[in-house]
Amino acid sequence: MSGRELIDWKRLLTSIHVPWTDHGANVGRDSVNIACPFCGNDPSFHLGISLSGHGYYCFRNSSHGGRNPVTLLYRLGIARFSAVELLNRYRIAYTSDAPAEAPKAVQSAAAWDNFANAANHPPCLAYLAARGCAEPDTVCATYNLRYAPVGRWADRLLFPLVNQQGIAGWTGRSLTDRQPRYLTQQDASVIYVPAPITNEVALLVEGPFDALKISIAGFPCIASLGLAINDDRLLTLRHYLRNCRRVLVTWDEGVHPISMLENKKRLAWFLRPLYVARLALPQGAEDPGAMSVAEIRSWLGTNLQ
Repeated sequence: MSGRELIDWKRLLTSIHVPWTDHGANVGRDSVNIACPFCGNDPSFHLGISLSGHGYYCFRNSSHGGRNPVTLLYRLGIARFSAVELLNRYRIAYTSDAPAEAPKAVQSAAAWDNFANAANHPPCLAYLAARGCAEPDTVCATYNLRYAPVGRWADRLLFPLVNQQGIAGWTGRSLTDRQPRYLTQQDASVIYVPAPITNEVALLVEGPFDALKISIAGFPCIASLGLAINDDRLLTLRHYLRNCRRVLVTWDEGVHPISMLENKKRLAWFLRPLYVARLALPQGAEDPGAMSVAEIRSWLGTNLQ
């Protein structure tokens, strides 16, 4: 699943009183240019913003380029929460066409294909069965789970992680008591999406195994990979949740209430106009991954309708 977010940059920039031009020596095809806010002393319009969702770039200093529109608006003097609101207001659509260049995703996807199907590794099957997954070989095939016979990733069940361009990393869950419990190869924008999100309501959890168990139970789910959700990861979340109207957040028991509230508030602002609400775990449950599939179905049967 891949795509780009298309923004009406001309109307957005006009709304915040930033001068722009769509013609001239430095203006690329299908772009709009502004004075580079990263340079600070740009005498002309040297920062090009792609109207096709390929990010922005400076003709004076290549290090000033990027793909995160929130970062660009922040440098233009817009608070991050207001930047998200502006992007939602002037968003045109998503395109399913893959970006012209997505080296991190392409390289990671190729590396991911070097790992073997976890269904061919008895310890992976035994681990999944012990964690309450019926027909673990089918689970491995359905959710593209892998393993490495030797090396750094050996003795771990591997989950593919995605950003807006596709597979961009992976995380490995130890099959034993080996520490760390999760070992992750990733960039800053990745999340775990077990299956395409087509429903109007989805669940957001912390860990990949939580999301896997919920998906096996038949409910749409995404793992944020912890509570430290940066702007790049929030953009990826918004991309995969674009068909939703409601997101229910379930983090593990024991998360500090203030941290829970602040993260929920940030998600609610960033995912607007989606409705974001907290969904508590059943009494006595520590996390969804520790629950049986039947318990998950009973818990979510009425909440995700």
